[in-house]
Amino acid sequence: MPAIEFTTEIDARPDVVWGHLTAFDRYEEWNPFTPSVSTDGRLGDSVTLRAVLSERLPPRRTDLVITRLDPPHALCWGAESRALRVERCQTLTDLGDGRTRYRSHETFEGLAGLVVVALTGRWLRRGYAAAAAGLKQVAES
Repeated sequence: MPAIEFTTEIDARPDVVWGHLTAFDRYEEWNPFTPSVSTDGRLGDSVTLRAVLSERLPPRRTDLVITRLDPPHALCWGAESRALRVERCQTLTDLGDGRTRYRSHETFEGLAGLVVVALTGRWLRRGYAAAAAGLKQVAES
């Protein structure tokens, strides 16, 4: 199963990082990859986000559902069609001493999974790195 992942360490407690990760109306302040997220933030709720996959293309709207919500440890959202099931999980691990490991991991299942990763994988990796850097910066400030 194809997957894309990015991990970083943040010098802030998990509850602080979680607060920024779930302040959906403030994503534009720190997240250049996903500057717009609209959801009520409850398990099973719909999520509409706009992701920037390329500097040459307008942001792409994606409609998803929150599939896992485990404060302050995990936030996952995904979507499913006949040819593709996708799920992105953002997890926080307490490293002690006021530090957190942030991990963004997206899986792609189904016939279209390999095609999606082949076409967008490079941009997704860059986007996850940019989002992690923004989250790190806002949580540490």
